[in-house]
Amino acid sequence: MLPNPDFELYDNAGRTTEQINAAKTGVPTHDDLRRWSVKEGSVPEPAGPAITAWTDRLHDAEPSEVAQLILLTTTDPNGILPRLHEFLEAAADKLQQAGAGEAAANLTGIVSRLGELDEDLYYMTVDAWEEINAAQRRTSAATRTSPAAGTRPTTAAPAADRQPAPPPAPPRPDNPRNR
Repeated sequence: MLPNPDFELYDNAGRTTEQINAAKTGVPTHDDLRRWSVKEGSVPEPAGPAITAWTDRLHDAEPSEVAQLILLTTTDPNGILPRLHEFLEAAADKLQQAGAGEAAANLTGIVSRLGELDEDLYYMTVDAWEEINAAQRRTSAATRTSPAAGTRPTTAAPAADRQPAPPPAPPRPDNPRNR
């Protein structure tokens, strides 16, 4: 029986059934195989934490910035989905080369669905931008015409003076596919 480097044989508190059985039989767990299969020192920094700065920026964003931040983070050519798409395509190729044709085919199907998700996210974000823009125009118009807002002068003034021009609409989100 091979000793498991992760825990002592009789130290089972907090261990999964798979880990306990692996210690008894000398067979590595799925997690062991996953960790041991990657060469030491060849794994770059975790990919997930890179999104944290974008999430923080989104929390601080103005309403007019939200749609553009979503596009830049997800569907922009340097965004998450195109990079993940590229990574998974390369993984499918490597699986095919390694002789795991069925897994490669399954991964290729997932990559296809990821492409559909990319397109859905783009159109959803453009729709969200239009909704945010319309809501801001309604709020701006209500503020201008509301007597409670204190914008009405006490003396009569020409109509042009009472109705300021609406603020310009923020720019529509870029289509990352046009870059």
